[in-house]
Amino acid sequence: MSAPRRLLSIALITASLVGVSASPALALQGGGSDACATAQPISGPGQFAFDNSNATTGPEGQNEYLCYQFGSSAVDNDVWFEWTSDCTGIGVVSTCTLTSVDTKIAAYPGGSCPQVGSTGTALDCNDDFCGFQSEISFAIVNGNSYLIQVGTFPGAAGGQGQFEISYPQGCGGGGTGPAFNYGVVFSADYKGPLHGEHDANGIPIRESDMLASTNGGPTPGPQSAPEILLDGADLGLQAFGPCNDPQPGVPCQVELDAFSRGNDHPLTPEGLAGGSRIYFTVDEWARGIPQNPQQPSVSTEGSLGGKEASADVFKLVEGVLPGPVPPPGPSPDGPWGNIAVIDGDGARSASGYKYPGYGLKEPNAASQGPVNDGSNSDSMNLYRPDSSEVDPVTINNPAFFSLDGNLFDPLEGIFGSNSAAANGQFSPGDILISTGVGGVVSSYARATDLGLDQDPFNEFKDDIDALILWDNGDGVYQRSTFPYEWIEGQTDMLLFSVRRGSPIIGTPDSIFGIPICEGDLLIPPVGEGLSLTGGAGAPGIFVSAESMGLRGGRDGKSAGDDLGGADTSEDPIIDCNGNGAEDAEDISNGTSDDFNANGVPDECEEFVQFCSGQDLPSALGCQCPCGNCDTASGDLAGCGNGNNSTWDAGASLIGSGSSSVSATGGDMFKLEGSALIPSQPGLYFQGNNAVNGGSGNQFGDGLRCAGGSVIRLQVKVADSAGRSQTTEDLVLKGGVVSGDLRRYQLWYRDPVTSPCGAKFNLTNGVQVLFGP
Repeated sequence: MSAPRRLLSIALITASLVGVSASPALALQGGGSDACATAQPISGPGQFAFDNSNATTGPEGQNEYLCYQFGSSAVDNDVWFEWTSDCTGIGVVSTCTLTSVDTKIAAYPGGSCPQVGSTGTALDCNDDFCGFQSEISFAIVNGNSYLIQVGTFPGAAGGQGQFEISYPQGCGGGGTGPAFNYGVVFSADYKGPLHGEHDANGIPIRESDMLASTNGGPTPGPQSAPEILLDGADLGLQAFGPCNDPQPGVPCQVELDAFSRGNDHPLTPEGLAGGSRIYFTVDEWARGIPQNPQQPSVSTEGSLGGKEASADVFKLVEGVLPGPVPPPGPSPDGPWGNIAVIDGDGARSASGYKYPGYGLKEPNAASQGPVNDGSNSDSMNLYRPDSSEVDPVTINNPAFFSLDGNLFDPLEGIFGSNSAAANGQFSPGDILISTGVGGVVSSYARATDLGLDQDPFNEFKDDIDALILWDNGDGVYQRSTFPYEWIEGQTDMLLFSVRRGSPIIGTPDSIFGIPICEGDLLIPPVGEGLSLTGGAGAPGIFVSAESMGLRGGRDGKSAGDDLGGADTSEDPIIDCNGNGAEDAEDISNGTSDDFNANGVPDECEEFVQFCSGQDLPSALGCQCPCGNCDTASGDLAGCGNGNNSTWDAGASLIGSGSSSVSATGGDMFKLEGSALIPSQPGLYFQGNNAVNGGSGNQFGDGLRCAGGSVIRLQVKVADSAGRSQTTEDLVLKGGVVSGDLRRYQLWYRDPVTSPCGAKFNLTNGVQVLFGP
């Protein structure tokens, strides 16, 4: 045992031993298997017995960097469980107060044991979270299995005890968190860091692969490695086989630029009444229009400070359709613009916003050359969980896509990978159709059918970048000669964009007669006599870049914003409160509060953090007393304290357990403070009100957030890691009954390194609406 661990006081050890609670009514199960290959099956929430008294130290899970704590990544005397989740959300596994063993625990994806010697596959790992005991949390999906490794710190003795599995944030939907109507499949181009990394099943990722989140759709917080659903072999790409060792910046000539299964939701002339919603992605050079009326958007996430737009999914704001939609006028009235609804990595962005992520890497600064810092979402497709869109590619369930060309990109300073020519001498403006492994890849819609490649002598061909396709079911392209002709079912709906540098850019479109740009969502040429003032034979602008909140480049003063992928939906992707609107829009337009700025409407969460010492979008800038604003913490926290000399990180307060007033035992409502001053006392207290509308007032070195009929709940001393947790019955102590809305905060001492000299500080607040 290392020296810092030995310095924990005898009092703390004694408290841990005394705090071992009685088991709940749920019967304890088993004790674990000494071998990972025969892990003991368990399921659902509750407490489970372990016994590693005589366990050996197995070879799996001994080299994980997440487990490297106090000088060692080893997990001694380990026993294994294979746990099946009945929830989609965040799962917490804890041995706190349930054993006197010096535990160390980890979690891995289920199905197979982690490879011996491997690293980077653990979902989470922890040694000391509460004294010598451990706690981990990770994203879970209903029906998925996970391996739980329960062992000891190297050199410590095994023993008996229990661990508890709980869902402190509730499960997705039902008013307890994000509810996802759609999943997302996506590809990442070869210039990003995912190219060559291993997916959740250990398979190298290539630029042809359609990926999906293994966290059960977009989820808040850290994302695990995505999973390959379809690869280049599934699409019948002949250049896929030689791509054995993909590396970032080195193309395999199988790059997908656009993808669809031909089942995208058909748009209607009724617009929103018909469920017309459009989602899209952009590349790292996109900056958006700063006057975009809703935030977060391309204009915040694509800014020089944000650098995150290329991994995010944006939604065209409600009311823009039906098209065709020209650019807004100089003083635009009515709806226009975009709003970010899915984040790349689920972490708080540099612009201050936080919203659910899906497995790409951020940030991604715009830079020339073949290697990027972060990910570009190169193609994107939505799917219903019960649909066939993620099923294997067959003759009855084909895939439609476009491949990369050889255009010179004036911003990247490089040529394209020419994947279209490498896989059958196709044009990068062709929409291809594949019937799967062993099938034939052929042209579904040729570039000339779409009004592209108008100059046959130009060696550089137009390159499609985004695709929305509803095929009427026969797998043969029938062009719609005017918008919405497809609703009759005799033609197909095909919307697309073109890549930066395509020769068609600048050509007058066939509807408005204005120059086409890379951010426009286009349709094939509008038939004779149906154009407003447009030129014959060119694509028509269905939705202009500017109406989508993107730079069009038509003014000749700036480069246009490049679309990456696009799709349509009938319902919002994420709608936790069931009001038919995207959660992000509820927050942006003020329909829902989001005090903790985590992208989830507060009414969908059991415990809501508020009153931050950080400069968040939901606050009026940082109000800390002496400029000691928290700029370092990833999660919401109070004003900076004396834990470091720069005073730029504060202490955080969270709620856990249950908000039911009838909860008992381990399910009781609890408060926990972290990043406190080690070995210093703090007072947990309750109030009826959120001070100053939830922004708080200056008090000591921090902000007083909770007030009105204040009740002192419990004094706790922070451990050596700066953590403390309540042990009292807070509902009983606070006189709480069902229906009460209460606010909580932790007031703690900072006697030596106080930033403002007051020698005390406060965490953020926590708001709880209690139920029966």
